[in-house]
This record gives sequence, structure tokens and C-alpha cells, in this order.
Amino acid sequence: MDDVAELDTNKKMNDATVNFGFDFQLHLSGTPYRILLTDEFAPEDIVYMSSYSDLLKEKHDWFGTHIDEDEQNNPYYEFPERYNIVYDLNQIPDNRMKQLIDEEGIPSLGELFAVVPGENKFINEDIVKSFIKALWGGFSADGCWGFFVDKVINAAVKKFHILMKLPSIAACDAFTALLESTDEFKDYAVILATSNKQKNPSTQSIKEQIEAADESDTTAGTLTLTCQRLSAAVSVKQWNVAINASDGKSAQDYDQFAQRVCTPFAVDFVDDDGHSVKRVMKPNVFVIDLVPERVLSVSMQAAVAKCAARGVSSPADFRDELEKEASSTMTFFVSGIESMKQVSAVDVMDLSANYAKTSTIDIAVAKVPFCASLFDSDVSSIMDSLDGISASVSFETKVYDGADDTDVSDKRTAKNDNDDSTSVSPSIDSVVDKATVSVDVDKVRREQMAKQRAFFCSSWLSRCLGGSPA
Repeated sequence: MDDVAELDTNKKMNDATVNFGFDFQLHLSGTPYRILLTDEFAPEDIVYMSSYSDLLKEKHDWFGTHIDEDEQNNPYYEFPERYNIVYDLNQIPDNRMKQLIDEEGIPSLGELFAVVPGENKFINEDIVKSFIKALWGGFSADGCWGFFVDKVINAAVKKFHILMKLPSIAACDAFTALLESTDEFKDYAVILATSNKQKNPSTQSIKEQIEAADESDTTAGTLTLTCQRLSAAVSVKQWNVAINASDGKSAQDYDQFAQRVCTPFAVDFVDDDGHSVKRVMKPNVFVIDLVPERVLSVSMQAAVAKCAARGVSSPADFRDELEKEASSTMTFFVSGIESMKQVSAVDVMDLSANYAKTSTIDIAVAKVPFCASLFDSDVSSIMDSLDGISASVSFETKVYDGADDTDVSDKRTAKNDNDDSTSVSPSIDSVVDKATVSVDVDKVRREQMAKQRAFFCSSWLSRCLGGSPA
């Protein structure tokens, strides 16, 4: 279900299978966040739900109950431990990096990796070089931690096989060209999965190149560059580092990409005593992200979806989901050479609540996930009739006079063009005449608000975070 791009995925699937004559349907989805936030499936219809953090929890719990057993008997023995490493680009000691970070501290990766039109070159080439240098410890003297030169990580990883997602195909070509003038990846096999300069290699060819590099004594590792290709539904067992250097905040897309490095990789061999032994070739994998706010947002979206699937909605349930994720798939925020903070469930909720207090309505609403299937419903026509959340209009609502609900008008009054004041459109609460409000007007007001909340899917999330609905 995840690999069909159309918005009306389920409708098309149902139309296509209606004549099969079956009694039951089994829907499978690897990243069902969008599905879980809709009413497509009732909680009792969700017969099984498991995430990668659930697998790791089972792996860890097994050791506690099978102390005297060989660890290879653990059914989850081959699954690698996953660590999320979040770089704060503010920490890179290059003042030019600051110009690519907005007032909320969120970097624009599309702008960072923007390409000169018609040329195979980054507009901000020197800043991109600083980014590469930071990953390789070039600014360690200035307090910026270098992932690829960390002694502990290098001791745990035989070779780095990296999958890097960039904002555009042109950026993949420009990054490849840039590496020719740098030393950081000089011993790496660079593989262009997407390119405007050459024919894209097949997935099988990419796997063969990575396998050959893994067995080579002269190749330090591999770097596979992609824009969108290979970021879902493809498994390359050698991949152990994923770098998300593209914009986008969809929990589904984020999780799909991160899971590319989580494929188990183990080989069987015979030891000196003639016993068959399984060796795990990548016990640890790393997902590097450059947008701290995105990591928090994705964590929230995933927790909301899981709570919705379970039919629970209290802040305690929400916190439990976050804590389970934090204890299994650990996330670290990098803020200096020796400063790494593990993110807890409380951190996510606190940071989100603080953000909700300072963010404007239009910014907050723009970041709330919504169900795309609403575009194929009656709600679509209602949304089309509404002004934007920050439009320069107001509502005038007259008292219900006993006629049909449609008699309640929604008259828009334009803001004076000469008025330079800055204001957010008033809420329905503030424009209804408090002296003439009747039960019926309240009914209409609630219906209007419900329609907007259905579109933005925000009221439940806001309540869990202790903020006010947008």
C-alpha cells in the first residue's frame, strides 16, 4: 500500500479487487502513519502492528529472560541497533551557514544544496564543503564533532556504506563533482543512483558495486547518492549509514528512508572447532539528520498514529509511545565535540509544547500533518470555500432564526488595503456576538471548527501536547 502514489490509493485498490470473490482482505503496510490517522480501519480491524523499535525491544527483552542461552538463539539476533544522530548546523563554525537557517532555527537543505542553473556546481559550494568537513572532523578543534572519524564508531564499523538523500537530481551530480576536489571521500566508491549526466544504473548493478567494494582491500567504503530513488522498498544489506540531506517532514517518508539501513546482514561460517557460527556484519546502523525540528516532528507523528491505532488518546499514552521509541531506537542531538544529548520522551513533549507557545498560527498549521484522502471527499468543497488561516478577512455570523443551517452566513469582509497593521484572522470564537449567541449558533460554530480540525488533524495532537488547537 505504501508504494502507490495516488491520493485515492484505497479506493482504487477496492475498485480493482471488488470482483475477486473473497471473504476477507488483509492490508499490509510498512509505514501506515497516514492510514492510521484516518477512519479507514477501526481499531478492532488492526490485527497486528509492529515497528522497528518493537523488534529491538523484543531483542533486548529476550536477553533478560534467556541469560544462559547462546545469543544466536535470539530470533532478533541479526537486527542491528539503530542510532539517530542529529546534527545542528548552527554548530558548524562557518558563519555563512547561518544565512541558510531561518528564525526558528530550521535549515533549508534545498537552499544549501541548490545548484547553479545549467552548471554542475553548487551555488553555496564553499558552505557545502564546510558541511562535508564537519562530518569528517575538520572542525574538531572548534568544538564540532566529526562522525566519520570518531574512534568508537570506527571500531564498531568495518566499512561505511552510506546512502545519502539530496534535494534534487542535479544536487547528486554536483555533489559527485565536488568530491573530486576534496579529500574526505577520496578512497570511497561513489555511486550515482540518480543523475542527469548519465544513465541510472539498475538496482542490481548498485548492489553488485557495493558488494565488490565491501570485499575490496583498496576501497574504504561506498557513498550512494540519490534524490528519491532507493529511498523506499529497496534493501541493500551492506548499507549502515543513512544521511537525510533533503527537506520534507513526512513521518512515512522519513521512516521509509531510515529503514534502508536496518536490513539484517549476517554470514555463516565454521569456527576452528567445526561449529557453524553466525556472524553479524553490521551490529549497529546510524541515521544522520540535519534538521532537529524534523526529528521531533516525526517522533510526534509516529506516536500519534500508534495511539490512534490503539484507540487511546491520553497524554500518558502518548508519552508511553515516545518512551518506548526512545529506549529502543536511541536519538542523540550533537551540539559540540563532546556534547551529545540523548533525547527522551519528556524532551520531545517539552520542546514541542514550548514551540507551540511561541509559534504563530499560520506557521503551526503549515506543519500539522493532514489526511490526503480528504481531497476526495465532501470536506474538499468546504475547504475550498474557506480563506487561509492568515488571510486578511473576517467572519460575520448572524443569529440562527429557525431556518436551515445554510441561512447562517459566512460573509467575508476584506481588510483595508491602507491598513499596515499585522494581525492574524480572528477565530470564530472572537467574532460571534457574545450577546446574541444561541444554542443553534453554537452548533454551527462547532461544525465549522470540526470541519477545519478534520482537515488539519490537529485538535487531538494539540491536546496531547498541552497546547491550544490551531
